[in-house]
Amino acid sequence: MRLNIGKVDVIKDGKMSSLSVVKKTEIKVLIDILSKVPLNTTKRLNFEDWKQAYELYFGVDKISDRGKTILEKIDEIKKGMNTRRQYETHKFEFHITKYWLLGFIEGEGSFSISKERLQQIFFLGQVSSERPLLEKITEYLEYYSEGSISYSTNNKSIFAIYDKTEDALRNRKPFSSLHCANQEYLLKVLVPLLDSLTWQTKKFIDFKDWSAILEIKAAGLHLSSQGKKVIQKVIAQMNNYRLSTNPDKTNIDRNLLYSEIADLLDQPSIERVAKRPVNLINEKGELFKSFPSIYGCAKFLGISKYKINTAIKLNKALIYDEKVYFVRED
Repeated sequence: MRLNIGKVDVIKDGKMSSLSVVKKTEIKVLIDILSKVPLNTTKRLNFEDWKQAYELYFGVDKISDRGKTILEKIDEIKKGMNTRRQYETHKFEFHITKYWLLGFIEGEGSFSISKERLQQIFFLGQVSSERPLLEKITEYLEYYSEGSISYSTNNKSIFAIYDKTEDALRNRKPFSSLHCANQEYLLKVLVPLLDSLTWQTKKFIDFKDWSAILEIKAAGLHLSSQGKKVIQKVIAQMNNYRLSTNPDKTNIDRNLLYSEIADLLDQPSIERVAKRPVNLINEKGELFKSFPSIYGCAKFLGISKYKINTAIKLNKALIYDEKVYFVRED
């Protein structure tokens, strides 16, 4: 539904846009909507005060009736709003829906990936007064399911919420952040959920790139030379690298990039790559033991396949029986 209210202005030399709603009738439209569908953050407190001031001001028939008492009441309300408000942790009755969550993610979410380890994290951050909301979002996402989706958690929590204390030197308020780094959950639950919805901002492009890398990794194609090149191309223009204000912005032909991703994902699953022979080499460069696959090497050393892949990629030493070894592809 299009509201067709407000005015959009471009400010700061074209680097930012703002939407302002100032007309009485248009403000009333917003008030009616947000009264029926309450806000989930503590911004609801500011809205309720704003609504009260509106009703005080426009609740009289004539301008002449807006006496000093009414204006003083409005001024008193204003003194306790926004940056002047002393927030406490409020436990609202939250109303989480798929599209509310999408809007929140488009405004406050982040899809991150490390260049070296390719670890992917879904992130939502808010000032700590919003921690109860992050807990509710965690609950919603942990138990969200459409159909029979199953995934392994290895008895570990899928989500974690971290808290940072107030930093007076940097003028930062206490901050809480929700993280999910469970790759299986991200691929099997979160991505299908968000992919089924209609996005409104360009963050959708970051989400699509991020989810493409998840698919590439799930197929094991990140271990191939072609996969490595494609992933680095994707990372080079994600998130802050995509911003027009970034002097290091990389201009990439997205149609060509999507074509490369599609061609890569059309390849057979990298089971064949995961089963490639590897050798365990000692410090002298001598062969200690050969394995028909990464799985076999990982099982022998008692570590994960991920650590084996990292050791190969970064030429990282591994300790076995108090001796140093390196993993080499055959």
